Amino acid sequence: MKPFQAVQQWLTQWRKWSPSVSKTEAPIFSEFQIVELAEELSLMPQRLTENERLSTAFKKGEQPSPFRGSGFEYEESRLYQAGDEVRHINWRLMGRTGQAYSKLFQEERQQSLMILLDMRQSMRFGTQQQLKVTQGMRVAGYYAWYAQQQGLPVTAVALAEQVDISPIFEGKNSYAEVMHHLSRPCPPQNAVEEPTLESVLHALQAHFQPGMRLIVISDFIDLNDAALWLLSSLQNSLQVKLVHLLDPAELKLPAITGVQLQGLSGGTALPLTDLANRYPQWSAHYFQQKLDAYQQANLTVKWLQTTDDLTRLGKIGCDEPMEQADTIQAPVTAIPCWLAKHLQQAGATHG
Repeated sequence: MKPFQAVQQWLTQWRKWSPSVSKTEAPIFSEFQIVELAEELSLMPQRLTENERLSTAFKKGEQPSPFRGSGFEYEESRLYQAGDEVRHINWRLMGRTGQAYSKLFQEERQQSLMILLDMRQSMRFGTQQQLKVTQGMRVAGYYAWYAQQQGLPVTAVALAEQVDISPIFEGKNSYAEVMHHLSRPCPPQNAVEEPTLESVLHALQAHFQPGMRLIVISDFIDLNDAALWLLSSLQNSLQVKLVHLLDPAELKLPAITGVQLQGLSGGTALPLTDLANRYPQWSAHYFQQKLDAYQQANLTVKWLQTTDDLTRLGKIGCDEPMEQADTIQAPVTAIPCWLAKHLQQAGATHG
């Protein structure tokens, strides 16, 4: 059975006891889309950079190990002592030094993944192909699929009107379970009170484990200094990666007459034609500020438009191929070509 067929089978079983919903209550990502994405991901090469943070969670189940079945990994060697097992003698080191050394092992530590998906009002926007939150679901699926294939435990966090933290998912159905947990109705709403990114990061600290990979998928509209400081400080014990999503209209307004633009918080609505000349400079200034903030916080960021395919998650900058990007920790300054071009055209690039 192909991996994506297993996803389809799990969803079929879930649907047997799932209540029916109306179209207005339909989740943002359908069962068909979950299976379709699984098929797409099964054909896509995926590797994440090596996790440099040592996990404190003991390893359970099947994960790649240099010692088959032992449950321990090599830590160091010390001089042989009476009572040491002969099978643990470091023969190679003994051959070089002429002295007997024993290998010491530590119990293998389990890596894990947490995917935080922003599903708030600013993410429920899109002008081409799909909403930002829909692309966010696809990105979450990308990392959930990786976790399933690597046998990593994964936790999904939906940041919407409330914060919804999943149990830890493991095993052959973890991708489908993550996607089912995250997918929910995302209708546009006015004047709704939503949690801030800063408050959610503070609340999640009780769920973080040293060595965990934290993937934050958002448009980071409310990324303030406090949230930046927290994300930066988390890198002392976690491997943090941000995926910044945006719609093409956030770079350049479409040339449509008779359409007005208004902020999420209300205010005066202005015709697009009145903003055409000023908007590119404002947009470039906004994204330059984001870049500067990420740079100062030393955060690793992937940029993705709603029109991009997921293979861009494996690329570093303009020209780096997937194979090289898979094995290199991308610097925060490596931005995609379309963003670099936008900043250059608006005269907002660094000197």
